[in-house]
Amino acid sequence: MMNLLNSGTLRSQVQLIWMSGSPRDPMIRILLAASAGNRHVYEGIALWSAYRDWLGHFLDSPDTEQELRGLKKLLVKNKYVLLPGLNIPSSDLSIYGLQRVDE
Repeated sequence: MMNLLNSGTLRSQVQLIWMSGSPRDPMIRILLAASAGNRHVYEGIALWSAYRDWLGHFLDSPDTEQELRGLKKLLVKNKYVLLPGLNIPSSDLSIYGLQRVDE
């Protein structure tokens, strides 16, 4: 069985779910579902501002700030955003408070 916390990066589908709070800095639930190998799921709950810049590192966009503004706008409007296929360093999971929830 592959240990994802020691494997470098985790190819993930990232889901952002509005939980509560102000549109300026809502409380969100973030789910990372591994898309390769064992399908582990990690979860975290924090303010948008806690995940904003971190997520910006993984967006393949020439204008990350504009992309992040667009993501937040969709999150406020739809209460949900899906980001498919991001490569997340497995060391970031614990740094950003993400816990494995599929066990």
